[in-house]
Amino acid sequence: MTQVIKFVYNMIIFLFLIIIVKNVDGFRCEEDYECPRRMCPFAYRPSCFLSFCFCKKFML
Repeated sequence: MTQVIKFVYNMIIFLFLIIIVKNVDGFRCEEDYECPRRMCPFAYRPSCFLSFCFCKKFML
């Protein structure tokens, strides 16, 4: 009985996390210049990949 309750509890948490992750809209883009510069910390620059902005290590 307790295993069933634990399983149901874990499934509720898992499904809740999936719903939260799917509802997060990141910065959408088509080119690197469309990404906001302030989204990345120092030494990183925004880059567009698969229509989303990501922070990429800036190499000199």
